[in-house]
Amino acid sequence: MHKEKKESSSLAEFFQRWKSTFFYSFVLVSIYLWATAPPKTNYQNLRLDRLSSLPLLKVENLVDTDPFDSDCRWSNCWDIFNCTKLTVYAPPLQHFHDGGKKKVTPDISREFYSLYKWVAESEYYTNNAETACVRLPPIDFLSLSRVENIQKASAVLKNLPYWNGGKNWVIFSSHSVKDFELETGEALVATSTLTDFTVRHGFDIPISFYSHFLRPIVDLSEDFFEEERTYDLISLGPFESSIETGLRSISGLSQLKLNKCGSADSYCSITGESFEIPLSMKKAKFCLVSYSAKFGFQNKMLAAALGTGCYPIIVGKYSLQLPFQEKIDWNEFSTTFRPSDMHKIADFIQKFPKEDLIRARERGIWTFDKFFSSMGAVFEGFLGHLHDRLFPHKVHGVDFWNGPIRGVQSPLFLNRIAPDEGFTAVILAYDRVESLYRVIESVAKAPGLKKVLVIWNNQSKAPPLASTFPQISIPIRVIQTKKNVLSNRFYPYDEIETSCVLSIDDDIVMLTADEIQFGYQVWREYPDRLVGYPNRLHLWEEDKQNWKYESEWTNANSMILTGAAFYHKYFSHAYYHQTPAKIVNWVDEHMNCEDILMNFVIANQTAKAPLKVSPRKKFKCTECSQQVSISVDPGHMVERSECINFFVKEFGKMPLKAVEFRADPGKLYLL
Repeated sequence: MHKEKKESSSLAEFFQRWKSTFFYSFVLVSIYLWATAPPKTNYQNLRLDRLSSLPLLKVENLVDTDPFDSDCRWSNCWDIFNCTKLTVYAPPLQHFHDGGKKKVTPDISREFYSLYKWVAESEYYTNNAETACVRLPPIDFLSLSRVENIQKASAVLKNLPYWNGGKNWVIFSSHSVKDFELETGEALVATSTLTDFTVRHGFDIPISFYSHFLRPIVDLSEDFFEEERTYDLISLGPFESSIETGLRSISGLSQLKLNKCGSADSYCSITGESFEIPLSMKKAKFCLVSYSAKFGFQNKMLAAALGTGCYPIIVGKYSLQLPFQEKIDWNEFSTTFRPSDMHKIADFIQKFPKEDLIRARERGIWTFDKFFSSMGAVFEGFLGHLHDRLFPHKVHGVDFWNGPIRGVQSPLFLNRIAPDEGFTAVILAYDRVESLYRVIESVAKAPGLKKVLVIWNNQSKAPPLASTFPQISIPIRVIQTKKNVLSNRFYPYDEIETSCVLSIDDDIVMLTADEIQFGYQVWREYPDRLVGYPNRLHLWEEDKQNWKYESEWTNANSMILTGAAFYHKYFSHAYYHQTPAKIVNWVDEHMNCEDILMNFVIANQTAKAPLKVSPRKKFKCTECSQQVSISVDPGHMVERSECINFFVKEFGKMPLKAVEFRADPGKLYLL
């Protein structure tokens, strides 16, 4: 009996301790969750639901300001220690007055309201101003022309709680705060109107532009990439005199010249006919977008041009900072002219390939949807840019800023070593059947090979029968091309299912299987580079003031010949879908330099040099001199130099990088 009571007492004590432990654990967990939970976002806190009755706050000192700090850079005017996480503080909206009940800040515009609303609903919002990474002033500076007294508005900024000289505050505007003399101290300026003269390099951020003016474009749902358009060029004035003069010098085009008439967004032709803008911009292939000291930058026209698929031709005397230009490749879908060069615009438009124009429309509309279609899109772009500055180890990929290329992932942001999924051998062939078979037999011995793709370029002779090809365990596919052009070797064929491509000529019979496998392993470590065997170099000839193609064996190299080279299939898409058709057509017409162009394409995107892999023996095709080959033509080398100079002109720079490096396999054994 005593034993049973003891056991009952012990059991009761156990349950009592368990209940106490559970209770205190529950309390501690509840306190932790309450303390660490993100603050609830509500419009009441930000007063977004009572815009008509915002409180008026008196500002005692409307004289003192924090002068605009022209020396601000990322290192001295931004507190990165508040930015372990990207958070945004937006204080309650309110108006400020001078003591006489006269407002010194402008009314809230629908655009600024949309920006505030987006912040309030976003995951970035915090009501803790002290620990926030980004702070937004509750003052609408989007249109500085609406601010009656710039000096008093500047003083309001200085009186904001936690202002601290402007550090980590961001001023959003569609104007240059420096031109309007708004005193913002150390605050970062995010504006759609920045030039090389007003931007604080590496600090201020050129952003995209949104206005209710663009609403009709946002609602468009039709696909108009390939539609024919009535006008070659549309321009919307007013313009300063140098641009007016330049417009008069443009001839031979179907132009629509409009100027403001009536309300702010009304435009009329010289005959008085009224046009609905921005929708009328859908009728033009190219849109002139101007910027000048007198009339500023037509930022809403740039946005409208992108959204309507109208190719922007940007004209101005000084260098403009285009939205997110450190990230977005504007050369893909816009161009720039000085007023003095506007007489060249007609020739530029007339020679612009249709396929390039369609591609530019697609890119422009994608960019509009991503960064211009709402204030939320504008702010997301800003935060994306800020994120990449704060966290350089995890920046957004190229696709975030420039859109995907048909679903192919860029190799620029792969892991350190590419997955071992093997490679596809793409062999460009014409009529050297015997050496083609030898190449296939040699490549097939490499363990990494997954498929052989034979690109048959001969238009007058059918490819060999499938039964005559070497009997190997790897699938062989033959593609009969429609035209004998060298760029066929780089076409992004659907049959290529691996990320790695081995481009190899049908006469490269000297490479062994172990050398090929070693080249593939080197590529896996450098998947964003061209990796191969025969190398070349570009040199600058000072006396001739041009570039020279050098084929002599040297320690340095800046090009790898694609007669035997590995590359990521992404660059096949870049070659065909991003490179201007004018350049690719030039290569195909000259039957030369497609390999040099691929080197340009890859170096232009990566800013990296190709890598040479050393075969055990000197790379030499002993049979090439006995075969019909364009590379033995005496004028071949001269034309290769001409190719380089033509590419430099079209790319607008020399992207090739020289490096003294080679991967030496030493003694290799296949297990």
